[in-house]
Amino acid sequence: MPSQDTVLPNLPDLVIREVTSGIWTFSCPFGRGPFGFLPWGGRSTAIKLSTGDVWVLASTPLTADTKSTIDGLGSVKWIIAPDIVHHLFLGQYKKAYPEAIVVGVQGLREKKKKNKEDLVIDGEYGSDPADTLYGFEDEIKACYFSGFENKDVAFLHTPTKTLIVADLLFNLPANEQYSKSKTSPKVPIIGKFNPESGTLQRLLWTLGKDKSAMRRDANTVKEWEFERIVMCHGEELNVPYLVKKYQRLPNQKAPPALLDVHPLGKSPVIEDYDTEAEKYNPGMKSNLSAEGAIDDLYYTTYAESTFIPLIVTQRKLARFAGFAPWYLRPIFRYILGAFSEMYIDPEIPNNVKMIEDHLSENDWFARGSQGPTSADFAMIRGLEALTAAKIATLETCPAIVGYLQKAQARPAYQARREATKERRPGDSSAQNHIHE
Repeated sequence: MPSQDTVLPNLPDLVIREVTSGIWTFSCPFGRGPFGFLPWGGRSTAIKLSTGDVWVLASTPLTADTKSTIDGLGSVKWIIAPDIVHHLFLGQYKKAYPEAIVVGVQGLREKKKKNKEDLVIDGEYGSDPADTLYGFEDEIKACYFSGFENKDVAFLHTPTKTLIVADLLFNLPANEQYSKSKTSPKVPIIGKFNPESGTLQRLLWTLGKDKSAMRRDANTVKEWEFERIVMCHGEELNVPYLVKKYQRLPNQKAPPALLDVHPLGKSPVIEDYDTEAEKYNPGMKSNLSAEGAIDDLYYTTYAESTFIPLIVTQRKLARFAGFAPWYLRPIFRYILGAFSEMYIDPEIPNNVKMIEDHLSENDWFARGSQGPTSADFAMIRGLEALTAAKIATLETCPAIVGYLQKAQARPAYQARREATKERRPGDSSAQNHIHE
């Protein structure tokens, strides 16, 4: 994109959209690399503050329809360059809005001077004192990433919980930015270039020159409360959420309010009532409902991280005293028994109750599943250990026992059982199914 000093005619590929009340984006194609073959996309953002003034992150050309939309919001008071590379159109915006304050980042004044551009940069993040205020901070927070190669600034519009970034994050392909273009938004060779992409993660790691500073500033932004991310390159990320803090009791046990959310009082907890996995990753867990996919993931992880370690720890503590010299065994039994009674034994009934309650309402661990999933394969070993130890019986846990009988009657289970017996002749106990 060449630098311009005057308002351009309308661009046929430009997409103007109101993201939420008072925030507008201006998106268009933009290619990086040799001959612009990488379809990065470009985006400017305009925000109307409660004062009536307008804050503009200027990253795309100021076209006639862009200016008309911005003028409809109010008087432009700030023109922002979010890093050292998104600055090509600052002069164009400044000429259209001569009274506006231009704010950039460290090194931008020198860069403009070197390019012989007659543009006054009124403020620079990184050059100005850290406590400098530019006038919009009551509604827009800023975090300057001094350790990032491009010297990016992350902005948060607090009233709408909207995070705005330039090169700190990408979410490609840039479908909206190329929605009116004949050029494909697909990134050659790389494919997806989004927060889950290893390619993007490696790039950001490389661009983060000062790891300590990056960690510090990332933690600052992490503490902000935002529901959407608008970035210069790629699709907006928008998943509303609410962070709620539960204060544990003096003994570190869960308060009643947290127990109402999670039967074991574990945290952090994600309550997801209306977000479907299919919406964000089409085809994921396609044979399960959204609730079933969440159950499958939860119990698969829970089995290996909480449930089975709990059972194994209890059994090991009961056996460890036997390895001590005979004259020390009473002391070891007392210490290990006290530890188990305090930290392990009380947790087992809580876990058993949670599992019993879940299985009393579902045939398998994944709600709505017509057969076992990875969660069942992970959980069954621990459940067999419970029944072998008579912790779960038909009288106390009918759902668990019924579930095991159903699972153990499956031909696949029987085949595995026979194979296990062949490997360990004469031992058909639960130890075949739980690793110690």
